[in-house]
Amino acid sequence: MQERKWAVTDARAQTQRDNAFDQRSLARVAAALAGLPAVATQDWVDQAASTLAGMDPCCRVGIAIAQAEPTGQIRSVEAVGVHASAQELERVSDPKAELLGMQVRLERLTDLGLAVPANGLSQGLAAAAEDLGNWREGPLGRVWNPSGIERLLIGVVPIGKDPLDRLLLVFVALGPAATGVARASARTLGALIPLLARRAWRAVPATGPVSWLTDREQDVLDRLILGRSVREIAEEMGRSPHTVHD
Repeated sequence: MQERKWAVTDARAQTQRDNAFDQRSLARVAAALAGLPAVATQDWVDQAASTLAGMDPCCRVGIAIAQAEPTGQIRSVEAVGVHASAQELERVSDPKAELLGMQVRLERLTDLGLAVPANGLSQGLAAAAEDLGNWREGPLGRVWNPSGIERLLIGVVPIGKDPLDRLLLVFVALGPAATGVARASARTLGALIPLLARRAWRAVPATGPVSWLTDREQDVLDRLILGRSVREIAEEMGRSPHTVHD
């Protein structure tokens, strides 16, 4: 698919503290983003969220594939993925339940409730949510306030053929961290969004429903990634090479 030229918007100039992100972490996450599948695997959004969780030592990440109105109202949420850094999960007594709660709340999101710039949804956006409005009192607050976070970063990635056809909504919730630790910022997210967009454009169709791989197709793909040949996979799965090849 031909890649659209679009701009990542910072809602306002970042402070020196915001710009002090860890360059090594940024490079590590960028390299991991390049390894995201170029097909719509069932766990694509989970893999993307897991990758972005490496951008800050104490963060939670939520990613949703959605369709939205120019007002920021969300028409539908097709898929949601969540993850968190190891240090952030140590803060909760039941990490599995915490991640499940994040996922359910994101799946129910119907409105961003923020003053998103006119071109933010159609061209792309990376910003601190607080720069766009009082997010804690709106729909995003109901998603993220239960997590006890200190700051929320938001990214919007247009991946449809036409504006708002399909969006990748990225949320990075920063939890408490030790004083002096380099933290992720809107600028960090803005540097990573174009890489995420390129992988999403390859994996997710521009229009129409997403044709996610079936469990069996996912199994074949996983084995191919490990270097298995079609004949070896057929023997392991008890299927004919012709079936596996298809």
